[in-house]
Amino acid sequence: MSNIVYKTISVLFATLFSLLFLSTATSCQKDSDLLLDAVVYNDEAIEIVYLERGGNGPNPNANKTADDDQDGVANDQDDCPFTPIGAKVNAQGCAASQYDTDEDGVVDSIDQCPGTPSNESADASGCSDRQKNKETEEDQSGPADTDNDGVPNDQDDCPYTPAGATVNNFGCSASQYDTDSDGVNDSLDQCPGTLAGESVDAYGCSSYQNDSDSEAAREVEPGFFVTVNGRSSNDGLTESTAWDIEHALKSAQPGDIVYVKAGNYGAVKLTTTRAGTTQNPISFIGYKNVPGDIYETQGPSYSKEQWESNGKNLPANIMPLLDNTAPSNNPPIDHKGFYIRHSNIIIENFMIQDYYDGIFVQGASNVALKNVITARLGNWNPNSNCWNLGDRSDCDNRVGYGLRLSQSDNFLIENCLVIDAGHVGIDIIGSDYGIMSDSEVWSASIGNATDYNITLYNSSHNKLDKIRSYRAKGSVGTSHKGRALAVKCDSDFNEVNGLDAENLRLQIYYGSDDNQLKDITLKGNGEADDSGIQIFGDANRNVLENIDISNGNGIMFLGEGFECVGNGDGPSGSDNYFKNLTLTNVKNGTGQAAISYHRLNSNGTSGGKNYIIGGTIDGAPHLFCTNRPGEIHIEDVSIKNITEGYKTYYPNSQRGWRSYEIKETYQNVTFNNCNFPNPVD
Repeated sequence: MSNIVYKTISVLFATLFSLLFLSTATSCQKDSDLLLDAVVYNDEAIEIVYLERGGNGPNPNANKTADDDQDGVANDQDDCPFTPIGAKVNAQGCAASQYDTDEDGVVDSIDQCPGTPSNESADASGCSDRQKNKETEEDQSGPADTDNDGVPNDQDDCPYTPAGATVNNFGCSASQYDTDSDGVNDSLDQCPGTLAGESVDAYGCSSYQNDSDSEAAREVEPGFFVTVNGRSSNDGLTESTAWDIEHALKSAQPGDIVYVKAGNYGAVKLTTTRAGTTQNPISFIGYKNVPGDIYETQGPSYSKEQWESNGKNLPANIMPLLDNTAPSNNPPIDHKGFYIRHSNIIIENFMIQDYYDGIFVQGASNVALKNVITARLGNWNPNSNCWNLGDRSDCDNRVGYGLRLSQSDNFLIENCLVIDAGHVGIDIIGSDYGIMSDSEVWSASIGNATDYNITLYNSSHNKLDKIRSYRAKGSVGTSHKGRALAVKCDSDFNEVNGLDAENLRLQIYYGSDDNQLKDITLKGNGEADDSGIQIFGDANRNVLENIDISNGNGIMFLGEGFECVGNGDGPSGSDNYFKNLTLTNVKNGTGQAAISYHRLNSNGTSGGKNYIIGGTIDGAPHLFCTNRPGEIHIEDVSIKNITEGYKTYYPNSQRGWRSYEIKETYQNVTFNNCNFPNPVD
């Protein structure tokens, strides 16, 4: 008798014996609960591997936390409940000896050809005739591709892809990828966006993702509680014995966490009474139903669109709301939602509306503002004298700040949203070494348009990442257009990495030097001053890279300097570099040209020498407009579709007309479809 026949007969006897044994020994379990999955044999042993169709392993009534095969995966989540002791398993509790990925009857651990197509028969090694022949052919004709996915083995990160599966350039299908690195492959992952570090079940879902209404909480540290019905006489240790919010501000000590439940806390004015420490800050964290149930990752958890759909009011059922609702729509200066005067304070998950200041941080370092939503700051009375004119010095609605920090270093502003601040959305004054990220400011309503969405004023060494700054289309018709970001009054060495703005200008001015701004998009609405960049007031050596400006102004080098230095005739600055500039559709109006040297200067003070290196200028009435001297060097730029002429000058109405010339130099610049002779011929 041959060895293979002997093995086959032995396996059949073993199988029959096992099935007969199971039919009597497991009388409490349904006959369909166990399935003969595979018979694995070698020269020394025969192994019968069973997989369960139902129940929880040998005992279907066992506790769901039980793990009968001791593989680290509980029975109720274990696809392979009889894993050999010590075998390494995946998130579904299966070892390689129990998986047959290509379903050819040979488990993966001994399958020498794991990519066998379903229509091909395999031998004991798991290989079909075609696969064996193909290996021989590839040895002679080209690189091997064992799983036949079109990616050679030496370039294939996933060399055992199932037959017919679509793969990426690295030879991997969805069943082999784990994008969120939670241990569950994408094809099986029902929660593909799991945050790093979260524990997941066999379906790739963490506890908060499993909750149907997304209100499950992450694990949180012990703390005190505040509710709208809390009392100062309570101990604050539970919701039922919660503090009121004013008492919490007075009572919290360094290291304390105060959890504040959603609800309308009315027109409270909260002032800190003590500081935390660097290692033990004082934290005030809002929640909806249970602490830790509000999530934000790359932006605020509440949007301007949600605010509009709620009648342009912030709700009180999502997170704690401070609601001033000043009847005159003109709150006094002391109406501040939070007045933070102490260091090492954290404010997270709060909504604030109708105050003079949403949050004012003064003289306090290491303050963190996270997921703070503010709206309608300042005077929102439509009868104000400048309602439809925008922010001017003679307006009685030139008030209102969403988040304002003064002399407060090492701050953090993260995932915050400001809507309709009468004067400044986020105002950073004399504050250094801070971080602002994933935050957004909107001038959203018709009338009382915000003047400065974001300002750095005499503030240096700050980093702004992924900032969004918008002005609604309906408000851009006001006479005084706003600013997406203003870097002003000796604000030096700041970094901006990502600014997306609509219907707003970007300004660097008044002695602000050595700032680096990268990945900036300024999209206008087809009117002058809707977009564009202005550099003035002796601002030098600023680098702006990957800049996309459209449908508004171009680049303007201006001379104004009176706000910070008391002199309106200063130079506009030198050695400012624009790298990789895309400038399209400059409109008639204040700019009239792609590049301007002009404005607010009566004596011809120099506009400095500046540079544009790389990019495209496409569409403008004129290439230059000037009433002051200066120099501009343009290199590796394509200039096209200049419709009216090479150069123009400002009229007398522009505060001191002077037909001064600027000096232009070009290197590797092309001109196409321009209404003037080629200046480099």
